[in-house]
Formats: sequence, C-alpha cells, structure tokens
Amino acid sequence: MECGSYRGIKLLEHAMKVVERIFEYRIRQQIETDDMQFGFMKGKGTTDAIFMARQMRYVCVCVCVYYLFNVTFNVTSLK
Repeated sequence: MECGSYRGIKLLEHAMKVVERIFEYRIRQQIETDDMQFGFMKGKGTTDAIFMARQMRYVCVCVCVYYLFNVTFNVTSLK
C-alpha cells in the first residue's frame, strides 16, 4: 500500500467543490427565491425558521388568551 495513491482522491474532492459552486451560481441565476425560503440560503438556516415558528406560536397563544379573557368577562379595555 502506497501513501501517494491517496493524493488523487483528495484533489478530486476539492475539484468537485469548485464544480458544485459553479453549478450553484448558475442555478441561482435562473431561479427566483422569495423571503420565505429557508435552508440552503446564505444567512437563512432552518434554525431561523424554527425560531420564527416558535415566536409566532407564542404570539398566537397570547392573542387567544387575551381574546378568551375579553369574551369571558366582557372587558373592553384592561385597566
């Protein structure tokens, strides 16, 4: 087993990364993405989407509780 035989495989990995970036650049020029696209976008990960969903769930619960409180006690404003 020769240690020199592994160098070609390692260089192939770097070459594929370059080819992948070229393909990605060309594809992104052809397609349109909106602001709601998460994952595989620069600066927008799936953890950001999960965080937003949790925040929306919290706001929805607060609004529902406030609405039920108003309906139950016929309160028009909190004093």
